[in-house]
Amino acid sequence: MGYARWGEKEDEIIRQHYPDGGAAACSPYLPSRTLVAISTRAHAIRVSRQSARTSWVVGEDRLVRRYYPKGGAIACAPYLPGRTLAAITHRAKTLGIKHRHGGLPWTKKDDDTLLKHYPYGGERACVKVMPHRTRTAIKVRWSRISRHGRPESYPPTKTTPPTVELRDVPTDLIPPLLQEIVQTIGYEGAENLVSRFGGQRVFIPKKRTHLHTRFAQKVGAAIAGPMSARFGGETISVPNGKSMFKRAAKRIRDTQIREDYDSNTPVRVLVGRYGLGERAIYQILNDTGAEALAAAAVMDGLMV
Repeated sequence: MGYARWGEKEDEIIRQHYPDGGAAACSPYLPSRTLVAISTRAHAIRVSRQSARTSWVVGEDRLVRRYYPKGGAIACAPYLPGRTLAAITHRAKTLGIKHRHGGLPWTKKDDDTLLKHYPYGGERACVKVMPHRTRTAIKVRWSRISRHGRPESYPPTKTTPPTVELRDVPTDLIPPLLQEIVQTIGYEGAENLVSRFGGQRVFIPKKRTHLHTRFAQKVGAAIAGPMSARFGGETISVPNGKSMFKRAAKRIRDTQIREDYDSNTPVRVLVGRYGLGERAIYQILNDTGAEALAAAAVMDGLMV
């Protein structure tokens, strides 16, 4: 499948932005062109970088270490607009960082998108809806599926954080005021109150007949009545609830990790399932200190 010819307007964009910012600076104005294509075209029309920096700072090296192993120079370029692909590759080589070819595993969603768009627009159409994939990767994947069909199974995806309701939150994580509100209007009423007024100071009217107040109009008479009877005339600070639900979700996740590990699930599988590093998994499994951490590592055949 052929590629679109370069137009004069595109060349003018390269002449205007490439000398100062390289391919990354041109990319927002040329959404249908890859960084490699822009760099190649700039070389063809004899446009070169003129103001590229020569010294690398600590923050840039940190970005190279973070993104280069998974996606190479192309993955680093959006975060380093003042560096060319060649400069990023050279810096990674200087730092001893290698690109782990293979990238992200293909998921069922990726294959569905590929089969939907590739027959009609090729890799160019797929890149627009899958910006995390290169044209070469898309072409190779299409060839593999065309010859051998779709795989029977896919790598496990990260487990989404559990949705926590107030009734599932341990009592020790619920603030005392919210516990008192739960006793007054129940769990559903308390969740409604937190969702509407979380993190705010709210005046509770003394009489139930004061339905014209902002509080009564938003929560309704079923909640305004009991709250007026218990907190009438007071201004209360409704707990935000975000940190509480976050801690509760973390505790539930940690419990699931321990249960999965007790059922002989390898730590390598838990890493991909929960999106955590090996050390974080071992820290969750550890209850008695460094000795239990080392014992867990030996049992799983790994040492942290």
